[in-house]
Amino acid sequence: MDFKKLLTYHDAEFIRIDSASQKGELSLSFLLSDGEIKNLILLECEFFRVLDYTSQNIVSRLLFMHGASSDAAFLNDRLIWASSLSDAPSFLSAERRRHLIMEIKASKLILFLLEPSAGAEVVALCKSIAEA
Repeated sequence: MDFKKLLTYHDAEFIRIDSASQKGELSLSFLLSDGEIKNLILLECEFFRVLDYTSQNIVSRLLFMHGASSDAAFLNDRLIWASSLSDAPSFLSAERRRHLIMEIKASKLILFLLEPSAGAEVVALCKSIAEA
């Protein structure tokens, strides 16, 4: 599996999410264990899903998946989850998911994952990510 893991976010608290839909940007804010606040900006975000955002959202790890060695079955599972709701199936067809997986494997798209220790889980599909 090809991914970049940001270690400085382990045990950070995910404190804010802002979606600027006209720009296709998703901004995520984190309070690091040293008290510093950092923001990740997901640019040209196609879609995202956030589940269980609560009063305390602690990060286990952040993953940025892209590249040829990315596991297609795992990507497919996460794309289905991100494009579904608790009461509605994925809006992506199997053909569209195959195309998106090819784009991720070609490093044209990034699948972002926030895996929680507690609280919010996030999966987003975007073109690039900036840290501020």
